[in-house]
Amino acid sequence: LQLYTRIYFPDEDNASDAVLALVPQDRRATLIATRDGAATANGAPALSYRFDIRLQGASETVFFEV
Repeated sequence: LQLYTRIYFPDEDNASDAVLALVPQDRRATLIATRDGAATANGAPALSYRFDIRLQGASETVFFEV
């Protein structure tokens, strides 16, 4: 079984994305990564993101039929 999803980043212009616009507003958050609050060894903020995929239940990630 294969599942297909997409990942979006919060600091990009996602409002103009045609595929994301097809997803109900209340489910879009499951496709948007969050910034990781980790810091580098010198204390500067790291440029990293977290994207959890949930297969079922509350906050289940949106999957697409291809």
